Amino acid sequence: MQITDIRITLAGRPERGRLRAFCSVTFDDQLAIHDIRIIQGDRQLFMAMPSRPLRIRCPGCLARNDLSWKRDWCLRCGRLLPKQDPVLRCGRWQPFLDIVHPVNQKTRLWLQEQILAAYREEEYRESVLCPVPETAAENRAAAQSA
Repeated sequence: MQITDIRITLAGRPERGRLRAFCSVTFDDQLAIHDIRIIQGDRQLFMAMPSRPLRIRCPGCLARNDLSWKRDWCLRCGRLLPKQDPVLRCGRWQPFLDIVHPVNQKTRLWLQEQILAAYREEEYRESVLCPVPETAAENRAAAQSA
């Protein structure tokens, strides 16, 4: 399987949080995976595959309540929700379920390497074509010259 297209959408300025970009990957012009996130970790960048929150239905009104909030009460009707066993992976609470994920570590590393290379290229292209002024004085000078 070959990657035929990688599209990167930068998320904005790094000081706003750890999310750096969103990514879509196309394989063999036949399969697309959207909403892959590029996140700045404590030590390095990594990719996070698309996921969805785990949900539990209220027995009274049948509304879906996200387990990620760790609530005991339904958001719609206020009834007590049934107790759920915590979803533990590697000893930690995991309130999200991957929609798509690589099956083995070798594939994950290969895919992450390709995506991060495309991200760095897009980040460089953005910094060269649209440099962001660092100070208020530079903002005023850029506005006056335009």
